[in-house]
Amino acid sequence: EQDNRLVVVAGYVEDSGQLFVERQIGASSQGRSLELWVIAGDAAPVSLGILAIDETIDEIIVPENLRDQMVGATLAISDEPFGGSPTGAPTGAVLAAGEITTL
Repeated sequence: EQDNRLVVVAGYVEDSGQLFVERQIGASSQGRSLELWVIAGDAAPVSLGILAIDETIDEIIVPENLRDQMVGATLAISDEPFGGSPTGAPTGAVLAAGEITTL
């Protein structure tokens, strides 16, 4: 079910491994962080980092070992304690998720 409290648009540049995430609506809650994850197939989620608090567009360089798994994978954003998940896996609510497709 979509509640549109967090709306993002993402673009991935395969050649350079650049991932751009633009928040159109929403922000992290006070004292919390928005953490970006990639989920490839049945693999465990891998953190791509924390989205900036005061920026609407984040540029993330995807690690080389993940680049060949990006297309068809799922990007997800979770609500985490300030600074990110303490466990290395999502611990908070998933606020947004979508499959990476090619244009």
